Amino acid sequence: MRDSTRNVTLRSGMTALLVACLALPAPVVAQQVKQTPQGKQWEVKYEEGTENIPSQEKIQIIVGTEKITLERNRQQVLGIAPASVMEVSYDTKVRRRLAESAAVAALSLGAAAVFAALKTKKHFVNIVWDDGGTQKEIVLKVGKGEYASLLAELERVTGKKYRNLEMEAKQAQEELNLEKKNKVGVQLDRGVQVGDKTLAAGLYQVVLLGRPENKGELYFFAGKDVNTKKIAAAAWVEVVTESNEVSGAQASYKEEGGATKLAEIRTPSKTLRFL
Repeated sequence: MRDSTRNVTLRSGMTALLVACLALPAPVVAQQVKQTPQGKQWEVKYEEGTENIPSQEKIQIIVGTEKITLERNRQQVLGIAPASVMEVSYDTKVRRRLAESAAVAALSLGAAAVFAALKTKKHFVNIVWDDGGTQKEIVLKVGKGEYASLLAELERVTGKKYRNLEMEAKQAQEELNLEKKNKVGVQLDRGVQVGDKTLAAGLYQVVLLGRPENKGELYFFAGKDVNTKKIAAAAWVEVVTESNEVSGAQASYKEEGGATKLAEIRTPSKTLRFL
């Protein structure tokens, strides 16, 4: 396996078409954005999150420079300081950011899912923030005429450029297709938990996508081959370049939170430490 820290160039016409299609659709002129003394207001639905708000509850989000407020029946149910916001993201399906690593976003994204996403009428905005050292998150369902303006306003008041998770997942799959030739086989002698997935004992192929600051996204594929539509698990790793006296790849384990997890995978040229 070699490091893959270069930017991947999307070369084929079909690749360019798919990536372009996964960009945010052209926004419809917003019909429900209101201007209030506290900031701009949107009608949304609370989908999921860490807050004690019923799923599918209709609420209002008011984005102001001093506070991002969620209201129900004109009563505040949540206030978020813009400076505390850690991430704003867009997706076409519900995907909790605190429940997964960024790598896991590509787990369920096959070609069929890509084209299904083009037809979806659902749009979700995630906000992750720090509340006194505790990370919190809300997932809001937003109308097709409102999500683009909401994202733009959140980006303006928080200073955080929003992430298009559907695009990132598709780009990860394109990288996997280019890097799968550098797969490395690793034998797991016991069942392990990787992210929110459980891998049974057996042979897996791993493919590393290099990221800045000596980080990487490591993808697991069951068996002897790499089928990018059948990702078994994915996780963030720290990549340490060093010589190891091993042939092939060797895994070591740790017990954490009552579960067996991977601690490291060592190859002759590097060590992959799970984060």
